[in-house]
This record gives sequence, structure tokens and C-alpha cells, in this order.
Amino acid sequence: MDIIDDKEYSAIYYNETKFHGLSDLSYGHDALLVLFHLLFEKYPLLGKIISDKYDYIFIDEYQDTQKEVLCDILTLSQTYGVAIGLFGDNMQSIYDEGIDDLDIFINDGTLESILKQDNFRCSYEVLGVINSLRLDSLKQNVALKKLDSGIYEKEKDRHAFVKVMYSLVDSKPSAFSCSEEKRKYQSVINEALFEAKKVC
Repeated sequence: MDIIDDKEYSAIYYNETKFHGLSDLSYGHDALLVLFHLLFEKYPLLGKIISDKYDYIFIDEYQDTQKEVLCDILTLSQTYGVAIGLFGDNMQSIYDEGIDDLDIFINDGTLESILKQDNFRCSYEVLGVINSLRLDSLKQNVALKKLDSGIYEKEKDRHAFVKVMYSLVDSKPSAFSCSEEKRKYQSVINEALFEAKKVC
């Protein structure tokens, strides 16, 4: 395309949004994963450079990483012995194109699953709700935190009031949906927030 050929490659920049700009050759954060994969695929030396610099790579919220990028990262482990740690929860995915679960890599022995059953942040009541909603085998338990004073918090300090509120919509609008669909969706969210604030 002429618009790309006319640009100096060094002028391409990250625009800190979710959108790409063809006119100024800027890219949004959703493109970072795509660019990583394309570079990794085109320049095999990139894997060696990364492995020379890092012995360990940790990915937080792995479920929102694209499968191609995850495969690239796992190649570093298999080829160069880089230790890879993935942290996240496949039931908390926020992107449709994320990897979701790691079953394929766990089943073939590429990864080992370590379930974290202790939860140092939630109350007994919150975990009761969460555990009843989970579709996998993970059931978390309250773990009492060690306070700065050196003593552990009491069980009575980890009880809370829980009320589950939800709204149903036919479908979530995309960036290309019409204004009316977006307005209706936003209205449902605002109404749910309004009701939730009345409880607090």
C-alpha cells in the first residue's frame, strides 16, 4: 500500500489505545501480541536474544494471551531452557481471542498445572459464591494472612456480606456496532451499577 510505503519505518509508534491508525502508522495495544508473533516468526534469532537476556519469563493473566504468542514463548523453554511461569485463571478471560485454558499443553506434558487453592484476599462468603460458579475442579479456601505485627488475622475478620447481581444481554456490541446498540448496552451496565450502589 502506498500509504505504508511512503512512511519512514522509524515513524511507526505505539499510540497507547486499542485502535490502529493507518494514516499515521500507529498501532494500539491489541497489536502488540500480533507484532511479537510476526517478529518471532520472521526472525528466529529473536528467540536466542531473549533467552540470552532472560532465564525466567512470567506471564500474568495468561488466559488473555494469544495462542500463537504462548507457543512462541514455550519454544524458548523447549529450545533454550528458559523457565516459563504462567499465572491466571481461564474463567477470568476478558478477550475473545485469548488462549482461555492450557489443557492442550498440560495434557501433552509441555506444562505442569499447579492449582492455587489458598486465597489470602477473599472472604468465606465470596469464595462460597465463586466456588459454586466454577466449571473446573478448582475449589479455593480462605487462607488467613500474616499481619505486619507477626500474628495471623482471625477467622472472624474474613467474613463478609455477599449479594450477587447480574444483567442479561443478547450480545455485547463490538467496535463496529451501531450507536444505538452501544447505547442500549451501556444503559444496561449503568442500571446494574445503580442498583449495586444502593446495596453498598
